[in-house]
Amino acid sequence: MDKTYAIRYTPLAREDLLDVLRYISEESDAPTSARRILDKIESDIALLRENPYIAPLSRDRYLSTQGYRALVSGKYLVFYKVDDDAATVVVHRVVYGKRNLSWLGL
Repeated sequence: MDKTYAIRYTPLAREDLLDVLRYISEESDAPTSARRILDKIESDIALLRENPYIAPLSRDRYLSTQGYRALVSGKYLVFYKVDDDAATVVVHRVVYGKRNLSWLGL
């Protein structure tokens, strides 16, 4: 890939990341682990700058027809779209992978 893509987070994706941090920090009483998990997710997302197509299209038929890709980051899924014209990766949601994904609203 010749170009570098910008990463943009939707407000919902930013809230998802804060929810991950809050939940693990407060409910599990593990702020160090929470920070480490969040750093890993952000590091995996940063890989999309150089390799926006590294993750496959979502396995969900509707999401894949809408162009959503699903990046696995530990126990989390990062749903994003690639905008080649703007050379941008738009992160739409970051969710725990074992949750029922029908509520995503993408």
